[in-house]
Amino acid sequence: MKRAFRFAVLAVVVCTVFTGARAQSDVNPVGWHIFGGWVPVTGEADELLDDGWDIGFGATWRFNPAASPLALKFDGYWAGWDARSTVTNTFRVDDGDAEAWVMSAALVYESKNPGKVGWYAGAGIGGYFLEAELTEDVLVPGLVCDFWGYCYYVTTVGEVVIADTSTTKFGYHAQAGVRFKFDNATELALEARYEWVQTKKTFEFYPLNVAFRF
Repeated sequence: MKRAFRFAVLAVVVCTVFTGARAQSDVNPVGWHIFGGWVPVTGEADELLDDGWDIGFGATWRFNPAASPLALKFDGYWAGWDARSTVTNTFRVDDGDAEAWVMSAALVYESKNPGKVGWYAGAGIGGYFLEAELTEDVLVPGLVCDFWGYCYYVTTVGEVVIADTSTTKFGYHAQAGVRFKFDNATELALEARYEWVQTKKTFEFYPLNVAFRF
């Protein structure tokens, strides 16, 4: 429920940005974008988490749109993953989830292609709020009462939380995208990112997003 509420809040914010966005062009100093997509994990996290997804919004500030290809790109997004069933020598994971709230800034280079197709690439830093809960299915005693009021102790399956943690860390990322311009100056972009966060164990993931830029 907590995770669904947070996602609903972010969805409202994204829709608000989408509604108020204006068309961007190569002469506008500020452009807006919304995005979402698939978020695979890699490294040590791949042992515990399935691939997830994300949704977010951001802005691009161009230093000198007419002369310079450099810009600052800001992104804020939520990403979520489900835990996978895992058995190790010390614990077993049957269910759970993890999520990240990310605010990042990057210096990007935007191509000045006058045609319909362009590209951009850059790297930067960000703040990452990470939260995870892992559970294990166990047999627990329970009390069951029948229609006539007789109650019995029975054994049933319940969940035990084996890990419930949250942390806020700084991290680094690199990104690259291909953009396709429409006739009304809006753009569709296909973007790939690589995110690296140093927690107790390195957390690495790489969002693959579709973005609408205005």
